[in-house]
Amino acid sequence: MKKILLVLLLIFTGPFVFSQTPGDYVPNEIMVMLDPGNTVDDLLKDLNGQGLVGQFRLKQVLSNRYRIFLLEHDAILGDSKKLVGDIHRMDHVALAQLNHYIEDRATPNDPSYASTQWSMNNTGQTGGTVDADIDAPAAWDITTGGVTADGDTIVVAVVDGGVQESHPDLNANMWRNYVELNGTALVDDDGNGYIDDFEGWDATGDDNVVPTSGHATHCAGIVGARGNNSTGVAGVNWNVKILNVRGSSGMESVVVLAYDYISSLRELYNTSNGTMGAFVVATSNSFGVNYGQPINYPIWCAMYDTLGALGILSAGAGPNLNINIDTDGDIPTTCPSNYMVGVTNTTDTDIKNSGAGYGPIHIDIGAPGTSINSTYSGSGYNTLTGTSMATPHVAGAIGLYYSGACLQFAQDYKIFPGEMSLFIRNYLLTGVDSIASMANITSSEGRLNLHKGLLKVQTYDCSGLPPVADFIGNTNVCVGIPTQFTDNSSGNIFAYDWSFPGGSPSSSVAQNPQVTYNTPGVYNVQLIVTSPTGSDTILYTNYVLVYANPSAPTIVDNAGTLESSYTGVGNQWYVNGSPIGGATNDTYTPVSGGSYTVVYTDSNGCSATSAPFISTIGISNEPSIHFTIYPNPATEKVTIDAGTIIKATVKLMDLSGRVVMVSKMNQSLLQLDLSQFSDGVYLLKIEYGDKLMTKKLIKH
Repeated sequence: MKKILLVLLLIFTGPFVFSQTPGDYVPNEIMVMLDPGNTVDDLLKDLNGQGLVGQFRLKQVLSNRYRIFLLEHDAILGDSKKLVGDIHRMDHVALAQLNHYIEDRATPNDPSYASTQWSMNNTGQTGGTVDADIDAPAAWDITTGGVTADGDTIVVAVVDGGVQESHPDLNANMWRNYVELNGTALVDDDGNGYIDDFEGWDATGDDNVVPTSGHATHCAGIVGARGNNSTGVAGVNWNVKILNVRGSSGMESVVVLAYDYISSLRELYNTSNGTMGAFVVATSNSFGVNYGQPINYPIWCAMYDTLGALGILSAGAGPNLNINIDTDGDIPTTCPSNYMVGVTNTTDTDIKNSGAGYGPIHIDIGAPGTSINSTYSGSGYNTLTGTSMATPHVAGAIGLYYSGACLQFAQDYKIFPGEMSLFIRNYLLTGVDSIASMANITSSEGRLNLHKGLLKVQTYDCSGLPPVADFIGNTNVCVGIPTQFTDNSSGNIFAYDWSFPGGSPSSSVAQNPQVTYNTPGVYNVQLIVTSPTGSDTILYTNYVLVYANPSAPTIVDNAGTLESSYTGVGNQWYVNGSPIGGATNDTYTPVSGGSYTVVYTDSNGCSATSAPFISTIGISNEPSIHFTIYPNPATEKVTIDAGTIIKATVKLMDLSGRVVMVSKMNQSLLQLDLSQFSDGVYLLKIEYGDKLMTKKLIKH
C-alpha cells in the first residue's frame, strides 16, 4: 500500500488537491519528495520507461537530506497539473506538487519620509497613540540580544530578496561563515552541501552571490540593525546575527531550497557542537501566495515542521489584503505547523491596517507594520508599510527572547530544540498587549509586546528539578455528560499523556482534556508529564464515579393538570424548550397551549427528559373562522383552509418549540411544502388579528 506519511514530521490526511488558478505555477515543472531509501534516478527510470512520447528530467536538487527534487518534463506530455497526481500515486513518492509562483509582501509608502521609530516606543511622534508600541526600551533594559546564557551566538534568518551586507547599520550584525572564509575556494569546507557560502546563499541562483534588495535590507534592519552605535536606527535586537538568504521571489522551489540551506546550517551547528554552521532560532518570511491552500503546498508547508524540529520558529507575513485567511486561504500562514507564527500589520494607533489579512485561527499576532522606518539598500533608510514590516518585528522578538532566557532554558533547548521552541512561541503569544483591534481576528488577540514576552520567558523554572504531575477533575459524573480534567502539575512541561480507561477518548495529549463516560462504574485516571529534566506519573485509582442517568419521566394529563411520574422534588417544567420559572413541583397546570416537557434530576445530579406533551389549554379561537387542515397526517404537502379570505401568519414548530417555517396567508387557502422536514409531530400556530389557534400536525 502506498505510504503517504510525510517524513518531515507532518502528516497530511486529506485528499491531494491541485491548484485551481491557471498560470499560478511554473509550466512543465513538478516538485517531488521521495520516501526514505529511494533515489531520483530510480524515479526517472520509472517515469521514462513507460513508453511516453516525452521525457522527465532532474532540473534541480532542492534537498538531498530530505529527498526533495525539482523535475521538468517535455511540454508534449501535457499540463503539469494533470501529471502531478499520477506521480504522487507512484510507489516510493511521498509527495508531489506543482511549483507555484510566489510574491513579496510589502508596499513602499513614502521613500523620502524618515520618521522616528514609533513601533519601538510610541510617544505620539507620528500622530499616533502613545504606547501603541512593542515596549522595546523596557525589554532592552533586560537584554539587547546577542548570545544565550550558554554562550551560543543567536542567528535570525531573513529569507527575502537579499540584504545589503555592507550597510553601515547592518554590517557588524551580518552572519558570516568563517569556516568557508578561511577555507579553500570552490570547496565545501564545512560539508553542509553548499560551496563557499561565505555570507549566506542565493536560492534563486543557487549560488553564493547574494544580491541586494531594498525590501530585504529593510526587513533585516527591523530584526537587527545595530543598536547604540550612533548610526541610523535600532533593530529589535541590537547584536543579533542576521543570516542572509535570498529565497522570497519567483518560484516555490526556491523557497524550499532556501529552507534546506537554513536547516543545513542549524544541523551542522548541532552536530559540530557549535564549531560550524549557525545557531538559527527564527526565520523571517515576508512573502507568500494570496488565497493559497495548504493542501496545494505540502512540501513548502512541511519545511516548517522540519525547521521546527531543529528548534527554529518561522514568522510568516499574512496577505496585504483585508481577507479572512481562515476561510479565503493564504500561504504560508495557513500551513498546519505549530512552528509557523502568522503575523498581521498594526498601525501607530493600535488598529489593524485596513489592507492587512486576519484570521482567528491562523493569524497569531499583530505587530507594527505601517510607516516603519528602517535600513534600505544604498546604505540608506526608508519608510515602508506592509505585513512584511510586521513580520521581522516578531522574528526579531523570538531572537531576543533566547538572549533573555536562563542557563537552564538554554541547556534544555540544546537537548529538546523542537519542544523548547514551542515554549518561546507560547511566551510570545501570551505576552502580547491585548488590544480591541486584534480581538477575534488573531489567535492571541493581541499585538506584540517585546517586554511582556521577555518577562514570560523569565518565568521558566530554572531550578533543573524534574516535574511533578498533578491534576483535578470531577470525581462524580453522569453517563454521557462531558467532564473536565485540569492539569495542576508543576515544572517546565512540554508533553502530557493522559489515560482514561472506560472514557471517550481513552487517552489524550491535551493539557486540559474533556472526557465522556458512557457506562456507569468506577474508573482510574493516569497522567504522565514530561519536561526537559525528566517525567513524572500520577495514577488515581477509582477516581471517577460514573452514575447512571434516571429513566425518562412520563407526563399524564389529569383534568388539565400535567403530572410527572417522579413525585416530590427534582422536577423542572419546560414549555416550547424554555424553563418555566418556579415550576419545580411534580405537577404543573398549563395556562397556554404548547409543547411541554419535564426534566427530572436525581440525588446524584443526573437528569432525564420526558417526551413532549402537546397541550391546547388556554388557546383562544375565533368562532366565525373554522380552519381545516388536510391531509393530516401529511406526507409532502399540507393545506390550510380558512373557508374565507383571511390575513394570517402560520408558524410550523417542532416539539422543542423551535420555529422551522413561517408563512403568510393572504387567501382562503395556504399550502405548505413539508418535503424538507423529517417525519414526526409538529404544531401549526395560526395567528390572525388578536387570536391564536394551535393545531397538531403529523408528518409521515
